[in-house]
Amino acid sequence: MGVVQSGAVLCFVFALACAFEGGVEIKKKEKYIKHERDPNHGKGEIYTSIKDLENFFKEELEFVDDLRSLYDKKLITMESKGNIGAYIQSFEDVVGDQEEESSIMHHPINAYNLLRHVAVGWSVVEDTLEQEVTRKNGNVGKRVTKVLERRETHHVPDQPDVDGVAKGIVRLHDYYKFNTTTFVNEGVIDTGSDFHETTGDLSVWDA
Repeated sequence: MGVVQSGAVLCFVFALACAFEGGVEIKKKEKYIKHERDPNHGKGEIYTSIKDLENFFKEELEFVDDLRSLYDKKLITMESKGNIGAYIQSFEDVVGDQEEESSIMHHPINAYNLLRHVAVGWSVVEDTLEQEVTRKNGNVGKRVTKVLERRETHHVPDQPDVDGVAKGIVRLHDYYKFNTTTFVNEGVIDTGSDFHETTGDLSVWDA
């Protein structure tokens, strides 16, 4: 049975999606095409880098801990607790008991779920805490201010990030034709009794 660890495969696929420093030279019919690297490429596209995904996981955990402190220490009003509590619960549903393991982001399903959790939920957190600031006439603690300034200091995933991971998963399935149930439940790419090897060299266009 052909089984490929999903983390390694995802890292390979995402790596192909990134432009190399200084651009990429592509050999085609004995001629070279020079593709200059966009200096802004990759900024914010955290789904193209395993390392960026791991760092994002650590950042999200830090902000969730901030929200937990606001919730548990009763630093926010009851009106705000519902939405803040829902965001914390959403994070815990995605991560489970693996809060100390940033390597969970090696699994594309985990990456998709966590990026989607933030893309959908963070604006709710912002709106909720902005209302908190209004109710208290700006008399809020440093932790609330820190959370509200997240977009100024960190990349907050949006729909393009979620779409990027989803497309990567689709491309993996299109190439390997793996068992989706095993992929989701066990984190491996099971192609059945046959091991499928590439029929040719992959290029940057295959990413």
